[in-house]
This record gives sequence, structure tokens and C-alpha cells, in this order.
Amino acid sequence: MMSLLKKKYSEISRFILSGTGLFFPEARRGDLEKGLQAAARELGFKDLDQFAGRLLSNSVTGHEMDVIVEHLTIGESFFFRDQNLFQVLKNNIFFFKTAREPAGKHFLTIWSAGCCSGEEPYSISMVLDQMKKTDDTLDAVIFATDINKHFLKKAKTGMYTRWSFRNTPDDIVREYFIQKKANRFELSQHIRSCVIFRQLNLKQPVWPEPFNRPGAFDLILFRNVLMYFDSHTISAVIKRFHNSLAPGGWLVVSPSETPFVDHPGLTSVAFPGVVLHRKGESGKENVLSDNSAFSQKGSHPSRGMMPPFPCRREPDKKEKKKEKDFGPSLLQHALDLYEKGRFKDCEYLVGKSLSALENKAFPRLLQARAYHLMAKAQANLGRLEPALGHCRNAADLEKLNPDHRYLLATIYASLDDRENEKKSLDQVLFLDPDHILAHVQLGGLARKQARDDLFEKHLGIAKKMLQKEPPDDIITGSDGMTVRELLNLIAQDTQYGKKNLSFNGLSTGRPGL
Repeated sequence: MMSLLKKKYSEISRFILSGTGLFFPEARRGDLEKGLQAAARELGFKDLDQFAGRLLSNSVTGHEMDVIVEHLTIGESFFFRDQNLFQVLKNNIFFFKTAREPAGKHFLTIWSAGCCSGEEPYSISMVLDQMKKTDDTLDAVIFATDINKHFLKKAKTGMYTRWSFRNTPDDIVREYFIQKKANRFELSQHIRSCVIFRQLNLKQPVWPEPFNRPGAFDLILFRNVLMYFDSHTISAVIKRFHNSLAPGGWLVVSPSETPFVDHPGLTSVAFPGVVLHRKGESGKENVLSDNSAFSQKGSHPSRGMMPPFPCRREPDKKEKKKEKDFGPSLLQHALDLYEKGRFKDCEYLVGKSLSALENKAFPRLLQARAYHLMAKAQANLGRLEPALGHCRNAADLEKLNPDHRYLLATIYASLDDRENEKKSLDQVLFLDPDHILAHVQLGGLARKQARDDLFEKHLGIAKKMLQKEPPDDIITGSDGMTVRELLNLIAQDTQYGKKNLSFNGLSTGRPGL
């Protein structure tokens, strides 16, 4: 008897294509059947026919689709895959970013699409780290996306086996990896901190920020993925990548996929052993656009607020010893004073700490922590302008930490600077889309502007996240407010809308400091 999968193969393969972008023509029937069989077992279906019926019912859940994707996508990757490409990126693309632009900081925005288990974006992070040894003006933010949640989970751990190093020089392995077991190696934190991982289905009709932003990226890598798409999906994705590239930006696909890149706005450029695709007219001198999304020379008007995020350097042994001997104990004492409401004493002690920190080579993280605490203490004392300056210093030192941006937003709220308050809150959600207090404060800001749609949107998001947490848990960054208390406050719509929606529980009553 013919199975349901065989009878309805074309219908099921179309369902997979429409939901994931993965193309399984008749020639790849075996691959699809094998993947669906594994997914059916994991999800508890008695056989493949029962699972096929589920797929045809149009009631597949998000979790079920994640499991399907996990078994249909290929996790084959390794560090520095295609040495020619990484040589070109280092010697041509990245080098010319600093060589042909005016003096000062140079920022790159990079997107590794279809990043699998993270080897590609981490390889780029290591290349940039090597370059920074001789030129500290180059910084970057690297986004890495994949449809497969399992791959992303593995990538975030930074744990790999020797098989991932089959194309990696031994000195790179020694410098950036710590051996944990016989065949388990952990990537150093300062390389991992330069990469932001997000789940993204390229087939979905609307990409989230920042991937949908015109001109947001200087470099997009999309290697060994196009071969699994049908022609329509390939064309649509290439068009959207073109939109996301900055003028003069580059698209990278694998050598076998180069013929698939057919877009009038992309010009093929041959380098030694590799072909890249550049946005804009051929023959222009500049290798990368001056309008980089993180360029300090001025942002493109359509890009909105995308702050520069330099990679955080890991402190050396000498710095760690200083931190151990001096920094934490002094700052902990200052924090104890702050929590007791002794803001003046806290300000004095942090001031002494900062004097020492600024005159010695202490880690950036420790300095950022001191500036943040100083800003909170001064804000509680009503000294908002100096608090703003210290908070900006903290954000400059630790640009990937959303807490500094949130504190900035609450200071701006106290200064009644709604424009900068919103910009700072947008930056918080850019770094941490699940930041509950940022959603709450944006809801309050929307109410002030009579934007009921945004008010309901942000409070709805916050409420949904809060309802998943134990009611007596303290909300991170709220200085003592529980989940239950904030839910009750949200429920009081009329009263709540009159408040400044930021909750750090300060004794002065100033919001969110």
C-alpha cells in the first residue's frame, strides 16, 4: 500500500518550501523522507504516515516546525572554511575600510546568514581580533542568524570538537580556545561577545530589525545555503539582501552558488580564488561604503539608531590581578551604600574609585560598572546632567550591555527629553528584545503621545513575558519590584498611563535611575 507521504509528496514538499524555503524536488525525496522520519520520532508520532497527515492538516505548531527544520538542515561547518575568502576579507575588504577612510574609528556591520553552529561568524571575529593587534581603529558588530534553533543553541555555548578545526592553524586554536576535555574546546569569551545570534527564517514575509533595514550591512555572508532553495526563493532572498546592503557593501556566497546571484544592483568582482558581489556600479574606488551603518561620519537617514558595538577585549592577567586586588571590593562597598540609600556616600566612594581606574589600566568592564553606579547615585541626588555624562561613559565602554542604555533612557525621561528617551529604549530592545522594563517604559511614552496602538503593543509584550515568570521574582533592573507588583500596575490602565513607566524603585521617586 502506498504511503501517504508518497501519495502527497508534492503537496508536503510545497508545505516545507513555503514554511522554510527549503526545496525538496523529486530527486531529493530520500532526504526529505529521512528528515521527516527523524522529526516524527522525536515528536512522538507512531509512524511517518501519521506525521504526514499532521503536515497536511495546516495545524503544525511552531515547536513542531522547529523540530522539522532541525532534521532537514545540514549542520556541516568548520572554522575558516575557504581560506581564500578569509584572506580576501582581511587583506582587501577589512584592510581598505581603514586605509581609504579618514582617521578615526571605523565600524563594520556584518551579517552571517545561515550561520549554522557559529564557526563562520566566530572566524570573522577572530580575523578582526588579529587585525586589531596592529590597528585598533577597526571595530565591528557581527550578527549571525539561522532557522535552526538547535544550531544557534550550540553556537552560543562556544564549545567545539577537533573536527571543527580541520582548516584552522594550530596557533589560532591555542590563542582562542581552551581545552576542556580530550575533544572539547571552548572559544574565548571576548571573541564570542562580538557576535549576536538571532533565529531568522529568511522565507518569512517581514524580517525583523535590523535585517530589514535598507543599507544596514557592509558585508553579508550567505554560503552553502542557496543550493537548497528553489529559483523563486533565491531571487527573493538576493533582492532582500541587496536592500540590506550599504552602498559599496559586499555579498558573499559559495563558489558553486555564484551563478545564482543574478541582480542588476550587484556586480561580481574577482579576487584571488574567490568571487564576491558588490552593491553599486563596477569600477568605483571605495571598497566599503562611507555610509556604513556604524560609521561615525553620519548615519544613513533610513537606518535609525544602530550604535557602534566594538568587540570587548579580554583583560590580561595583569589587569585581572588589579581588578581582584582593588576594583570589585571598593565598588561592592559603594553598591552597598547605594542600596542603603546613602547616595552621597556612594557618590564619594565611586569618585575615588574612578580616579584610580582612569589613571591605571583596569578592565573596561570594571570602569563601565563604576560609571553606571555613579550615574545612578547622582541621579538620585538630583544631579541629572553629570549623571547623564557618566552613564554615557559606561555605554561607550560596554556597548553591548543594554542596562547602560536603559539607564540613559530613564535619565532622559527625568529631563523630559522624549526624543532621546525613545532612542535609548529602541537601542535597549535592539540589544535585548525581551527587556521587560524597556517595553513598559515605551508603553508609557506612547501613552503620553496618544499612541494607544503602541501603548497596547508594548504593554502586551511586557505582560506576556511577565506571566511566564514566578509572581514573587524580582524583576532584573527594577531595584526590588516583583513580577506580581508590575502586573498589578499594568492592570490599572488609567492610573498606569499617568505614570512615567520606568521602575527602579528609587527613594527620590525619580523614574528608573
